[in-house]
Amino acid sequence: MATHMLPSTATIEAQLLIGGKHVNGTDRLEVRNPARPGETVGTIVHGTPEHGNQALAAAKAAQSAWAALSFRARAEALENAPRPFEEHIEKRAILY
Repeated sequence: MATHMLPSTATIEAQLLIGGKHVNGTDRLEVRNPARPGETVGTIVHGTPEHGNQALAAAKAAQSAWAALSFRARAEALENAPRPFEEHIEKRAILY
């Protein structure tokens, strides 16, 4: 079985996803490997109340278009939602 791992020196810098756009922030949190707590595998944006307000506004803006979709179209969208996350899954597995 092939192993897909990043070199131990590689780190991941994850951003927030708000309204379909990647959003960075000034404060970041370290993400550590639970099996090796001394190993930092990356950082994530430490979301702020303003990030929360932006996410809420984006959700409210998208709600009417979502509600206008048929049941079948919403079901298909939910079924397809995980697909982008399946790309480069090995890279994300290290972070999470």
